[in-house]
Amino acid sequence: MSDVTNVTAQTEELDINLDQPLRFTSISDTLYMNSVELCEKISSIMKSVFVDFEGCRMIPVPNSPIGQLQLQFYFNHREADVPAGMYKAVTKDGKNEASNQTLAAIRRHDRLLNEGDRYFLTDDGKSGLKKFFFDGATVFEKDGSVKWNRVCAEVSDSANQFMPTQLPQQLTQVSFIDPVKFVTMLYGASDEDGEGWVYNISVKRSLPNAMGYGNNSTNFVLGIDRISVAQTKKLAAQYGLVFTNGLGIVR
Repeated sequence: MSDVTNVTAQTEELDINLDQPLRFTSISDTLYMNSVELCEKISSIMKSVFVDFEGCRMIPVPNSPIGQLQLQFYFNHREADVPAGMYKAVTKDGKNEASNQTLAAIRRHDRLLNEGDRYFLTDDGKSGLKKFFFDGATVFEKDGSVKWNRVCAEVSDSANQFMPTQLPQQLTQVSFIDPVKFVTMLYGASDEDGEGWVYNISVKRSLPNAMGYGNNSTNFVLGIDRISVAQTKKLAAQYGLVFTNGLGIVR
């Protein structure tokens, strides 16, 4: 009787794969951060421009039906030297005051109506901030000038909770700053090929106030969407979508 040897075939498992994956061409991507983190990035930039920039916060736009967010900037009133390459955003009312008391009072009242309060924005402050405001009649006159009396106010920041004897700080507040315009500056208006990006900021949820930020502070988890204009147009052409605006005119 002959010997029989059992031979077990060694076979490899079938592995289907690609040497080179296909390119994933997305229309948009999303970055998540909280509003305090975003304000810290913005404050860092503004403090490199204005010696009197104190900080910023993000709050809802009053009476906004869609939960729109705005930035509020704060400028301190401390006297400080202005290094080369930096600017001062606010100046004190009363400088170069007229000697006639009646005329001086009239000028103070006029500045109060048109500039905000005792402190008002300098020309550098105005020109530097103008492009970051929300578009529309809330901020701009029909001739394109800013309603400075609407966006500026003098406010008092309550004493630090860790230093209760500290006096409240007087600040100039500038409201109706569009966070989308700052995000566009931070992360770029176009990609390396020059194709445009459109940004959108949405609130995902509210967070508890951080210690030291005060009872009036708010913090949100933000979803920052970056949308490719070019890829959106390609998708529209592929599926026969037509984008219209204004009166719905197809151009």
